[in-house]
Amino acid sequence: MELNEIKKRLYKSKPKASFVKATKSGLMYVVSLSGSEDGTMGAWINVYFLIPLLEIGEATFEPLVESQLLIRYMIVDENKSSPYTEQDLAVDIW
Repeated sequence: MELNEIKKRLYKSKPKASFVKATKSGLMYVVSLSGSEDGTMGAWINVYFLIPLLEIGEATFEPLVESQLLIRYMIVDENKSSPYTEQDLAVDIW
């Protein structure tokens, strides 16, 4: 699934991203999307969001956040079964 298609799906379906963990790099959230728009077939894709600590400021982050609000922090993992590490996800995405 291409990046623009993922963004469209996040805006259209408005799924909630779940808080995963806080690291020295930032706050991490994740949402899973089906490979197909109707959710019936295709591989699932984990979309991670890593919000740098420097950008948090005085904002309040909840356990569930609308994923379209986090799009600028997006990291995509198309292999749901592969374990991720902090080093894998702490990349410069700008």
